[in-house]
Parts: sequence; C-alpha cells; structure tokens
Amino acid sequence: MRSKKVVRFYSSFEPVTGLYREMAAALAARGWAPEFVISAAEYAKGRGSLEESVTNTNTRARVVRIPSFIRYRRTTIGRMVVSITYSVGALVWALSRKSGAVNIYLTQPPLYLAVIPLLKILKKERYICIINDLYPHVAAAAGYAREDSWLYRLSRRMVIRALQRADVVIAIGRCMRERLIREGVDENRIRIIENWTDATKVYPVPRSENPLAEKLGIKNEFVVLYSGNMGIAHEFDTLMDVMEELQGQPVRCVMVGEGAKRKTIEARIRERGLTNMMLEPYLTEDWLKYSQSLGDVHFISLNLRFTGLVVPSKAYSALAAGRPVIYEGSPDGEIARLVAEHRLGFVIEPGDRKSLKQSILRLAQERSLGEDMGRRARALAEGSYGKAIALAKYGDVIEASLSNT
Repeated sequence: MRSKKVVRFYSSFEPVTGLYREMAAALAARGWAPEFVISAAEYAKGRGSLEESVTNTNTRARVVRIPSFIRYRRTTIGRMVVSITYSVGALVWALSRKSGAVNIYLTQPPLYLAVIPLLKILKKERYICIINDLYPHVAAAAGYAREDSWLYRLSRRMVIRALQRADVVIAIGRCMRERLIREGVDENRIRIIENWTDATKVYPVPRSENPLAEKLGIKNEFVVLYSGNMGIAHEFDTLMDVMEELQGQPVRCVMVGEGAKRKTIEARIRERGLTNMMLEPYLTEDWLKYSQSLGDVHFISLNLRFTGLVVPSKAYSALAAGRPVIYEGSPDGEIARLVAEHRLGFVIEPGDRKSLKQSILRLAQERSLGEDMGRRARALAEGSYGKAIALAKYGDVIEASLSNT
C-alpha cells in the first residue's frame, strides 16, 4: 500500500450537504489525503470557499478545480456546459495522475459517472459511488427526458453498469437502496449512509433569542417553515392552498431558499394575496441555526415519481433544530419512514389539503405535542443520525477499499 493514501472525490459541484467540508477532517484523522476534484464553476453564489474551509482544518486536503467557460450554472445551457467541460477535463486530469487512489464519484455530472469503468480498467483503481440523486432517472421523472428515447436508454444502461462494477454503492436512504436493487445493482454492494446536519452548528434557538424572527416580525404566530431547494422534485400547491384557507389565523409560512419553482411561488403568492406567506433567500452558514429554529414545524414535500431517486436532506436540519416534520410524499420514502418510526410528525399523501391543514392546526393548538416530537428529533441528530456516526460509516467503507488497493 502507498504511504500516502489518497481518497479522491469527483463531482462537478460541491454537495449541498457538508460532505466535503466535514469529510476532510475525518479522513485526515485516519491518516488519509483527501482530494476534491470539482468544477471551477460554482453551483450558486454565497457559499464560502471550499479551499479555505478544508485547508483551515486539514493541511493534507487538496481542492482541484477543473476549468470552466462560465462562473455560475444559472441556466439549463449553463448546466450542460459545466457538465460537459467537467466530464472531459476531469477525465483528462484523472488519467494524468499516478495510480493508487480510491476514487469516490457522486452523481453529478451523470455523464462522468457513465465513463468511470474506463478509469477502473486503465488505472486499476477501486471506486465507490455515492448516490445523492439517481440519474438519468431524475431527468425522466422531471419530464426532461423521455424514457423511450435511445439517449435515455443508453445513458441509463451506462450508469447502471458503472454502479454494478463499483466496489461499493452508497445510498442515502432505504427507498433508494430498494430502487437500486430493482435496477440490477447487487444488494451486497450497497451501503446506506444517511445525510446529516452538524448538530453543533444547527440547534434549537428560542423565538425570543432569534434575531431572524425579530427581523421578519414574527412573534407569537405558529410558523410552518420550508427550507431548501424549491425544485422540480417538490410540490407546493397543496401548501399554498392550505395557507390561503388559513388567512386571518395566527399561522404563517416562511420559505427559505431558491430553485426552479421559486418564481412561480412568488407569482402565486402575489396573485392570491397570501399575506401569511413570505419568501427569503438562502442564508449564510452562521445563520442556519436561526433559520432552522424559525419554524414550529418543518414542511417537506417530494413528488411521488421521485421516491427512491431523491431523499430530501433538509429533513436532517429539522432534526438538528429539534422541530417536528410534516412530510408530504410517499409513505415508502426514507423521510416518511423516519417520521413514522420515531414519531417525529405527520406523513400525508400528496395533494391531501385536509390532512395538511389538520396537521398544522393540531400542532398549533397542541404546542406540547410538537415539543415532544422536537425533543425526539434532536436526540436523533445528536445520536444515531448525527455527523459522527455518518462520518464513521464513510470512513469504514473507504478504509475497506483502501486496504484492497
């Protein structure tokens, strides 16, 4: 085995979770040298430098930026440009490195995931795949690709073949594991490691001590919080319908984040005159404890067709903030199971306005019920669903692969 044990992560963008920033120190503690190979383009503005974050905590970490023609991936064309330039550039860069690393691939960009068996053949290196979103299946579920098209069938075949040849495939939920098995991935190769939120950075903050609540003028209202990507995988019509019915009652909905559906949500709020709904942009990391504590309940949704393809990571922020959850989606989804098994809130069928309204009003009227759910949520964030447990699982999986290089 090489004296310098290199663990190399490939993804066009840094994950929205703390995977890279928090993995660096954990890997360094095991004597490994992590390398993060990402695009020079950024996913979005406002996030602190990855280079500064990892080098402040781990001098062995290295960030490699693959050149890009654009700075930010704002449009569909921009995303395609970044995907293609990263795939080509990262492949050339990888081929120029000395052999001996364990390579870890995330699912962005899908094109790169499809060609990684070539690197295994040429470099004789083991590889692990982390599935945050299963592509190209997500594109088909979103209506961006036709399942009967030759391009979709080819890309799907290439991706599944890459997963079948991986040493380990990491799924972030049970529903995703089940989907991978149906796609033909050997169940013995699959490990489940859930996402997490650092419970030392996000924790319950009382309303009276929350500067964000003061800034937004929130006092005694019951707050339904949606925090995160307002994207194609999520459904918001049911929530807006319920908030329209709750106009005039001491219930407010705050939505924090960006995404493909944000402009549509803004327009509908104006059209309906929903004065009990407000939108806020993404906040910096030091404000997360305030934004996540703003809600008395966190609302999370996932369209049925995305079950097993996506697991909303925002649920783990709700755990850390010690808040109950209302999950709108399939009962087979990972977050639905988590909520039901640990009595963290309510699971409702998509489009069920009556159940959503009843759930909100019950929590608003029985505050002690939500507090009990929140205490159980916080205990999970500090324990079995905490950062330390997740990082230890990643470390064990990677260590097993390194021992075979």
